[in-house]
Amino acid sequence: MMDSETKRIMKEITDVLSGKKKFKIYDKAKLKKNIHLVDLYGIYGSCLLPKGLLLYRGHQDSKISDTMFFALTYDIAKDFYCSPSLDDTINSLSENVQVWEIRQELKVIFLNSHLDFWANCRSSVAELFTLLYPQNKTAYFDDVYIKNENIKARNRFTNDLFNKCQINGWFTSIEGNTELEVCLFNKTNIAKHLQLKEVTTNKTREYYKNSLKKIKVFPSSNFISRSQDNLSKRKSPYRSFAKENEIWIKEAADDKKEESILRQDRYSLRHKLKI
Repeated sequence: MMDSETKRIMKEITDVLSGKKKFKIYDKAKLKKNIHLVDLYGIYGSCLLPKGLLLYRGHQDSKISDTMFFALTYDIAKDFYCSPSLDDTINSLSENVQVWEIRQELKVIFLNSHLDFWANCRSSVAELFTLLYPQNKTAYFDDVYIKNENIKARNRFTNDLFNKCQINGWFTSIEGNTELEVCLFNKTNIAKHLQLKEVTTNKTREYYKNSLKKIKVFPSSNFISRSQDNLSKRKSPYRSFAKENEIWIKEAADDKKEESILRQDRYSLRHKLKI
């Protein structure tokens, strides 16, 4: 049972995350003790990664670790998406693309704030990090810092999300762009849900499909409303956006096969949600 003060803290946390209140410093000890009682899935939303879904990883080391990042398309993994290595050195960079397959359905948290004016997806990773560690409220954190620069803080963050909040991983944007990633937590849990299908060097045309199409996405109502507000300012209704995208694909492609590849490549969260 929670006492009245703890209930107040939990309500404040929920109100902050849902945008009803501004952030305040609250009792860190009570937060640490009761963070598992906060319904983070209910606040942010969730995604279901279905059995058979393919995830892509640009990385030398194929060993399973406690924090693993995956792209949703082969080209993103191949061209510029490399997750941190186990020792987090530059030696992690590789031209190899690992193809992983979901063995059984897995639920992850939808850590995105909104689609901006240009339909880029804005992450909520830094927001949640600051919530869990309010002593760092005055410092500036972005996704790059949390994911790649302060590995100790990142590992603490993902460990707390898994062990205290029963969260298997997150679904968010790559550096606030349209491209998206999945990050999974806890090596035992990852091994249970994923298997390495193969390690490749150049199979873009074989693996051209965008895995976002198969992911079931359940964003928060706050994400939807904020995104609609931003896109309405641009006066860009979804029908016009989709039509312009299709015109661009047909003009850029040399043949039907390339049309299909470009259509998969340009598929975004805005397409998925039809906002």
